[in-house]
Amino acid sequence: MITAYPKITILVLLAIIAIVFWLLKGKKMVAAKREPIAPIKGFYLLASGEYDKALEELRAAALSGSGTPEVYLSMAVIYRKKNELNKAIHINEGLLLRKDLPANIIITILHELIIDYRAANDVGKAEECLARISDIVSDNSTLLLQAEIASEKGEHTAAIKYYSKYERAADNDPCNKEISYEYMRMAELETEPSRKHKALKEAIKAYPANRLAQFAKAKLYFDEGKIREGRELIESIIKSGIIKTADDVRMIEDSYYKYSTLEELVSVMSEQVAADSESPAPYLFLSKIYKKRGEERKAVEMLQDYLLLHRPKAVITRAYAHIANDQVVLRVARLDNNYSCTACDTKYMEYQETCSHCGELDTLDYA
Repeated sequence: MITAYPKITILVLLAIIAIVFWLLKGKKMVAAKREPIAPIKGFYLLASGEYDKALEELRAAALSGSGTPEVYLSMAVIYRKKNELNKAIHINEGLLLRKDLPANIIITILHELIIDYRAANDVGKAEECLARISDIVSDNSTLLLQAEIASEKGEHTAAIKYYSKYERAADNDPCNKEISYEYMRMAELETEPSRKHKALKEAIKAYPANRLAQFAKAKLYFDEGKIREGRELIESIIKSGIIKTADDVRMIEDSYYKYSTLEELVSVMSEQVAADSESPAPYLFLSKIYKKRGEERKAVEMLQDYLLLHRPKAVITRAYAHIANDQVVLRVARLDNNYSCTACDTKYMEYQETCSHCGELDTLDYA
């Protein structure tokens, strides 16, 4: 019996080994049969703005063998949106190391890296990527990127040249706003009045609705003692309906307080209301004046007229609710945003020159 124990032990060990081998073999077979995870759900979640869930799905897809360039590019986009630029750059740089990538994918990766580097304020590396794109293909998009990078470097003359070249090459895609703002930035850097006037003139010529350039030129007139020219330009701004912010109204008020009279400004604004102006600015200004004078009923009626005759604007609704002391309307109006991007419909409470969602310039208007 004693001699039997070693034999039994060996048999048991062999049996255990056989079972373990069988189990391992079974797991390998299951793993071999497992289908790669499709990244479609991850793409959908990314489009829906659910970045953490999208990242989880895309990671799982990559680990399962579905790690296409599109999957990694999407992961990099998510990291950029989460402001984790180093991770986005790392993924995109890693993608470029892959062999046998088609030219269109390489160009896409380089475009993404340009966005990443610019967001990280590394203009030098962005330019290197742009040079690589230009070696592969020469199209209109490279001109636009050259303009944007030149602008970021403060090379405004070069930026205008690239924007103008792009405008000539691309049908139905004007860059008049961008060119106007480049001239305005040139004017801001100028110390010599005649050159400043020239740059502002070009800015307004390229895009007459550039209200910042208009205000800058009016201020320059006032500083030079050219009161008549300054007042005429301010009046032109009011009539053009391009006033968009409380700061705009304050600049207009200041110019009339210093170089004219409040009554004259009231007269000009009243003309705009009589002309059924779409701009809320004259109505807001006059309602404030009437309220100060104790003519609250007149202020309420004027704001009511705007709300009845025009598409309601949040700023007008709020002003009406305040003066009329309508707490119900005020409670609802407080939830409304003041501005909306005409390009992508993103809502904002405060005005900004560039939409942070779509990147378009001067597209915010009263909501």
